Amino acid sequence: MAHEALLGMAALSAADGDLHRAARLAGAAHAHQYGAPAPISARLHETFLNPVKTRYSRAAWNAAFAEGAALSLEHAIADALAEQPMTEPDPAADPGVRAAGSGPDPPGPHP
Repeated sequence: MAHEALLGMAALSAADGDLHRAARLAGAAHAHQYGAPAPISARLHETFLNPVKTRYSRAAWNAAFAEGAALSLEHAIADALAEQPMTEPDPAADPGVRAAGSGPDPPGPHP
């Protein structure tokens, strides 16, 4: 159940445009998946996380994913519940962010 909750929070972060947080929480969800994933997991990936990967460089996604995967379950939950400002990413401020539609979906860790 923690897996689905973390993945849901990753999807919300993706919908809010916080690509780093989405990748980080997706990594945490992947690390804390125990047993077979629920059917909702595939839907969250298809609807929210896969499209976000097209806007984030592979290296940036992998780094954030690895950060999340290294979190303890307690830290991952605290991170997911922390309030985050809802702002659009600035491609000029984060070199890992690409404009929407500016290239193919970069491969990366995909639980």
